[in-house]
Amino acid sequence: RAAFAKWGIPWRVVGVKSFAARRECRDALAYMKLIMNPRDDVSARRILNVPARGIGDAAAAAVAAFAASQDITLLDAAARADEIQGLKTAQARALKAFAHLILGLKKDIREKPATHALQHVLDVTALENYYSAEGGRPEPIMELLNFAVQFDREKTPAESRARFLEEVSLVSDADTYDPRADAVALMSMHASKGLEFSTVFVIGAEAHLAPYARGGEPSPDEIEEERRLFHVAMTRARDRLCLSHARTRFLYGERAVCAPSPFLEHIPETLVKRVTVDRRPRTRKPDPPPQMELF
Repeated sequence: RAAFAKWGIPWRVVGVKSFAARRECRDALAYMKLIMNPRDDVSARRILNVPARGIGDAAAAAVAAFAASQDITLLDAAARADEIQGLKTAQARALKAFAHLILGLKKDIREKPATHALQHVLDVTALENYYSAEGGRPEPIMELLNFAVQFDREKTPAESRARFLEEVSLVSDADTYDPRADAVALMSMHASKGLEFSTVFVIGAEAHLAPYARGGEPSPDEIEEERRLFHVAMTRARDRLCLSHARTRFLYGERAVCAPSPFLEHIPETLVKRVTVDRRPRTRKPDPPPQMELF
């Protein structure tokens, strides 16, 4: 998506809800937003009890009412929870701890670019553990971290975090596939079922992605299911199929060495034309026009 946007190639995401719209990411982003802007009462209200810290709706309403009466932010009101009538001692303690947490995170991430700041927030708040299933990292959180990587090279850590929050707010939900649209259709293998295209690019044909390792080694049944899904993706192409895999890629904020997917071994060599793309020196190219036609 970043490459298409950079080069002015029209594209649409089809059939998959935006990772940024999922609850896990919205909560993580609310933490990031509140840390960078303590006056963001919308974000503060969202995460006041996430992960659960015993602050129910009635307590949250009492905090909001106190903030309004004192003309202060929700975060400031949380820090002064001892002054709020009707709160239990444990709730007041939890609110003050929340305010202390946000202020501490603000200091912690001051020199961290987007990916490292986000990972630190996830670690300290225990959001990943809160949403984890079967010991694996929630997929939307993985996507959010991978999205943040592209902003780590901004001039300063503050610019990196600001650009990340600005750009992630522009990530929209998926469209319904329209064959008349003059745009590249980006979709998951699941979303491609029943569709057909003259040319198909299957990217990320790598061992940890196909079959997808969900926090551990996939079982034989999971491998077979992934194999069937990979076959579905391949057979969406009428005329030309391009399967690509990277030597290395950034995963969860770190560069990892990648091996080709074992599924590629089952394709007859007589049907394969191999192309290797060498890394070229990075050069600054002129900005492309805002939009180009595909064909």
